[in-house]
Amino acid sequence: MALQFGLALNDDVIVSSEYAVPGHEITRIVGTLNATGIVPYHESGVLDEKAVQGFIDRAREHRCQAVVSLKFTTNYFQKNNYVFFHATAMMVQLRKRDSDPEPNTDRASMLQPNSNVYTYDDGV
Repeated sequence: MALQFGLALNDDVIVSSEYAVPGHEITRIVGTLNATGIVPYHESGVLDEKAVQGFIDRAREHRCQAVVSLKFTTNYFQKNNYVFFHATAMMVQLRKRDSDPEPNTDRASMLQPNSNVYTYDDGV
């Protein structure tokens, strides 16, 4: 059963995960996103915070919520008051508010967990 971490960043972002270390709540998620929408895979799962802000900005632009789904292993390490997880998969979706309760999978895709990139399409 997936653990839901709700509105971890703000009202425009929903974060969910399948695995997490008990006692550690995920309060922030970071990732990289370049102009082409490619999110490089990093073994530690710790990337650039601006990526998520980009997703948030696009979600607001389209009056959507950004749904970020992560699958973690139980491996983690702690540094500077942050707990870093080893992510095995990541997916970002846009979900229209109220009128579309289900995530819009046409606007995002997740490649196989062993793949080295995750893609994002803002649907424009």
